[in-house]
Amino acid sequence: MAFPIRKVRKPADLTGKTNGQLPDHMMKAIADHGKMHHLAADAWNAMRTAALNDGVVLSNVGSYRSYNSQLSLFMQRYVTGDSGDHRRIFRTFQGQKWMLKPKMAPAAAPGTSNHGWGLAIDACLLVDGKRIGIGSKPPASRYKSGTAWLLEHCHKYGFSWELQSEPWHIRYVEGDAVPEPVRQWLATNPPEAHAPAPPNIPPTPESPTVVVVMADPPYPGGRGFRIGMRNNPHVKTIQRRLGLKVDGWFGKQTKEAVKKFQRENPACGPADGWVGPKTWNVLFKYRPPFVKDLSIGLKDSFEVKTVQKRLGLFVDGWFGRKTKAAVMEFQKRNPEVGPVTGVVDIKTWEALFR
Repeated sequence: MAFPIRKVRKPADLTGKTNGQLPDHMMKAIADHGKMHHLAADAWNAMRTAALNDGVVLSNVGSYRSYNSQLSLFMQRYVTGDSGDHRRIFRTFQGQKWMLKPKMAPAAAPGTSNHGWGLAIDACLLVDGKRIGIGSKPPASRYKSGTAWLLEHCHKYGFSWELQSEPWHIRYVEGDAVPEPVRQWLATNPPEAHAPAPPNIPPTPESPTVVVVMADPPYPGGRGFRIGMRNNPHVKTIQRRLGLKVDGWFGKQTKEAVKKFQRENPACGPADGWVGPKTWNVLFKYRPPFVKDLSIGLKDSFEVKTVQKRLGLFVDGWFGRKTKAAVMEFQKRNPEVGPVTGVVDIKTWEALFR
């Protein structure tokens, strides 16, 4: 079964916007849950209504994804180095090569997904209140599967596939050209207004600096991480969190740093240098204490590394212009911290780690 693949034409109002950081006024709720770019949402809602008339109840397991959601998903599915997966699917992210884990579905690198534009949706069927695969048979329909219905109809509503290997993943591709069946549906289901911004309030200009507060990773499972492990992506994660050299090798230096952390945090259990579930969970819920104001010019600073990790920047311990710009952007988006100075004072520090 071949799926037609068409190139995405983006709506004009996405020009200048940042993937995964779309403003609320551009989004619209979709049935039965989730949200998409307002044009894609209208198309999905119209298509879902048509499917219902044929006994096919469409739902989804993924619609708009913020940058943080994309990042979390990516970190769950990919590792640096060799995952051992026979498919050999790679992505480039933050200047590194990442490989898909075994039994995981592919995902785009954060900030590049069509989900981040609000145009993509991972379709499924809703049967007896449960979401099942789009390739399943709708019990009250003449269609052999949800996929069969989409193949016959989804192009009429402006949707197309992206990959032959993902029958559930479709995207809205028509840009500003609203398809005729969607227009007809809108005639009886008037949409909400989607002005770029209220006319008496000038739109906020987009900043070129993308700031993402990094999500704390969940415990990856297994017996834990201990001395002797080499080229392990989770050891690298531990090393980054502790401000150590990141090489994936759990050597003496890493063990001593873990033991020191465990001694300072009794909730970890014994200070044995072994990172099991307790130590991992304390380590990644840990909020480091404020030591001093951090400003441009600081070099080889553990506190600066901590801030850079939290903001998703390249971690080198040097408070340069890029770090200052990212801090200023964070302060703009969190006005409760006070003036936008680019200096990490106690208010900014506490906002970063709350």
